[in-house]
Amino acid sequence: MIPAKTELAIPNTKEIDTKANQALEASRAVLIVSRETYAVAANFLRDLKAIEKAINETFDPVIKAAHDAHKAALGAKAKHAEPIVAAEHIVKAKMLVYQGEEEKRAKEEEARLRKAAQEAEEVERLKRAEDLLAEGKAEEALVLLEGDTVEDGPMVHHVERVALPGIIQKKVWKAEVYDFKALLKAVLEQEAPERLIMANMPEINKLVGALGETLKIPGIRLKQEDQIAVRG
Repeated sequence: MIPAKTELAIPNTKEIDTKANQALEASRAVLIVSRETYAVAANFLRDLKAIEKAINETFDPVIKAAHDAHKAALGAKAKHAEPIVAAEHIVKAKMLVYQGEEEKRAKEEEARLRKAAQEAEEVERLKRAEDLLAEGKAEEALVLLEGDTVEDGPMVHHVERVALPGIIQKKVWKAEVYDFKALLKAVLEQEAPERLIMANMPEINKLVGALGETLKIPGIRLKQEDQIAVRG
């Protein structure tokens, strides 16, 4: 069943819209050329705060109601989805364990077959060496016996992964920073791109707000900007 569309109960805003548009037009006509006109502009800003307060009082309850409803819907969705997510993680983990065990068995079988092949090669080499000795070719037999056994050969056994509709198994690479100083050095020496180390500007500005001009950190310089704040 598809739920009915929810309409937000927004109050009548005709008066607020009129005041806001009038304020916008009036702002374009503001001309500051003296202390008196500067004071007039300051009064204008205070009047804007009154209109802004009315807008907040009109829409904040609507926004809160919508936010509460959205939060409740997300909570309900998460509650219903939680068992599904947990079940998916459990089964995926078991599938990966099975695949890992299969690959381990394949490697063990490969090692066994390779060892058997090497042993067979060694037996064959000894037999050929004996034949050479019987033929009076002692030097050739010695060269044959002193030769290296082939340690590595082609893959002789492998796992064929189960292919099922809708199931995709792939290997992905992920990184973790285990030595930040080494990473920083790599960036400084241009062995890694600078974007790998981004300044945490919110935290830096929080420190500046708390410590002001006393903040002293290498690589950071402070600057002041003029701002105008308005109290209602």
